[in-house]
Formats: sequence, C-alpha cells, structure tokens
Amino acid sequence: ESYVSSLAEVLVALHASPVSEAMAVGIPVSSPEEVRAKVRQDLERVKQEIGIGRELEVRCRRWLDNDRLWPDFSVLTHGDLYVGHVTASADARVSGVIDWTEAEVGDPAIDFAGHLAAFSPESLAQLVAAYERIGGRTWPAMVEHIKERHAASPIKYGIFAISTGDAQHFAAAKAQLGGK
Repeated sequence: ESYVSSLAEVLVALHASPVSEAMAVGIPVSSPEEVRAKVRQDLERVKQEIGIGRELEVRCRRWLDNDRLWPDFSVLTHGDLYVGHVTASADARVSGVIDWTEAEVGDPAIDFAGHLAAFSPESLAQLVAAYERIGGRTWPAMVEHIKERHAASPIKYGIFAISTGDAQHFAAAKAQLGGK
C-alpha cells in the first residue's frame, strides 16, 4: 500500500509537469494522435524485421483502432517506468526514479504498464485509484488501455532489439512477439 500510494504521488507530480518546460529542454513531444501513429509504425517495422504472431498483431491493431481506450491528452512521462527503475525506502515508499532516457511527452499509460508487469491487475487498479484520488488526470477506459499497452510491450522491445542490433535482444524479442 505504501509503495502504491507513493508511486501515485510521483506519477501525479510528473504528469502535471508543464509540457512547455519539457519542450524547452528538448524532450520529445507527441500528441495523442502522433503516439498512436508511432505505435502503428513500430508495429509495422517489427512485423517486417522480426515478425509478430497473429494473435498479438490482431490484439494490438484492435487496441490502436479503439478510440474509446485512448486519452485525448499528453503528459510528461518517464517512458520506461517499472520496478527496476524505482528506488524505495525501508518503509516501501518510493524514494527515487532512475534512467530517464525514454522520457517524452505522450501517453500517460506508459508509466503504468510497467506496474502491471510486476504486480497484479488489482494492484494496478489501486494505483490508478490513488492517482485519481490525489489529482491525476484519468479517463473512463484508462485501466483497460494500460492493460492493452502492457500487452503491446513486445513491440517496443522489438524496436529496441532492432535499434541495438544485438542478437540476444533480437532473439528474446522474437520469442516475445511470437513471430517468424
């Protein structure tokens, strides 16, 4: 509970950061439409260069095509927030966040997807509820959207594998993607 409530505090503060300040220091900024277009582009590139299983591809395309799931706003995000990038004190409160190399203005759900990877759907619901309770901006299908973003995470890993050219990452991405 302490970890979830303190993570919600961190996310509310991060997501409330002025976009203009992020832009001023060179952090990439994408509108909600541009975020979706980039995910589509990444899906196509991964499909061509690594391969993607039919089930994952269909699920991702259904998510991308469902306007109801997507937010109509962008916020400053960490971009790669998961337990490996969060430090916590002895009482389990978040004390820091490391590795800001993926920071961007875009879909706030990306900062919740890593939580789902390590914790339960119930913990995700608690995090979103705490986030909303202390002032985080939400939308009706946020939890469903986060679950779909998490399910699409092999696409992002595929792009990472392609960009590094590392055979081990390529093999691991291929296994996650269920491709060729």
